[in-house]
Amino acid sequence: MIIGMLFALCAALGFAGSAVFAKMGMSRISPPFATAVLIIPAALVTLSLAFIFHWSIISGLSGGIFLWFLLIGFINYPGGRLMNNISINAIGPSKSAIIVSTSPIFAAIFAVAFAGESLNIYIALGTLAIILGVILVVTDR
Repeated sequence: MIIGMLFALCAALGFAGSAVFAKMGMSRISPPFATAVLIIPAALVTLSLAFIFHWSIISGLSGGIFLWFLLIGFINYPGGRLMNNISINAIGPSKSAIIVSTSPIFAAIFAVAFAGESLNIYIALGTLAIILGVILVVTDR
């Protein structure tokens, strides 16, 4: 469990750093171009590692499952990163990061609606805390 938390913390640090560096870089280039610069090398490295280390799993996927992963990849990475870069460019990395951090709200909604999960008091309270935090940030209070 601790290792998972450490990896999550490292991911958070990486995302925070990338938002600040993206803002600095977008002072000279547009968000769509910045997105391409970020996505293309990342996709090449990730795909290479996936095929090298997990070829047996990938080759065993049915066509339908593979297409779902492709769809998720196109929506999440280029689409999400582009919208995030536009947001960082428009409102700054700190506000953008806080608003993007509302993703647990949507994850909870989608998990209940599509994955058959149920809400408990902790998820409900955490969701409420996220909403209140975003309200504080977007109203500059």
